[in-house]
Amino acid sequence: MGTSRSIDGARPPDGWATANDWANHQPLITALYRDQNKTLKETMQVMEEKHEFFATVRMYKARFQQWGIEKKIKAEDAVEIFRQQTARAKAGKSSVVYIRGRRINPERLQRYRYRAAAIVSEQILMVEKEPAISSSEISPPSSHIICRTPSPTPEDPPTLTPHLDDPTDFRVPHESSLENSTSA
Repeated sequence: MGTSRSIDGARPPDGWATANDWANHQPLITALYRDQNKTLKETMQVMEEKHEFFATVRMYKARFQQWGIEKKIKAEDAVEIFRQQTARAKAGKSSVVYIRGRRINPERLQRYRYRAAAIVSEQILMVEKEPAISSSEISPPSSHIICRTPSPTPEDPPTLTPHLDDPTDFRVPHESSLENSTSA
């Protein structure tokens, strides 16, 4: 059976991962697969070689579903993202997009747009023409999508007004008289 083997095709020496093993390794597996964007095969290899954690592809996929870990952009999410971005652009705001807490690269969104099925492309065009249309008319609202203004970067330091010296006219009168008496 193909699903009862580890990544190298052998049976694991100490058996398959238990529920306790999964719970203990969930943060690491999540970091590798979702946050570091490793493939499932790469994730499995790291877990086997460095942590002696053995599980099948099917086991990983079941856990990802249970944990709510997804990498793919869904059609309804894409439509909502383009609706929010268009509305923000019309208000003169730039945007960054997060799905389930993960920042989405703008190039990835554009790739999605050009590869999307015809019906999804039509929905995206429709919300871009009329971003005020409720997203629920096109797709259900997605609470896991965040479209917000980007945080400032170190390359964009805040602009500070230069510090100006106080003019003599605005000084406390006794400071002005002391200054005049010492200069005389």
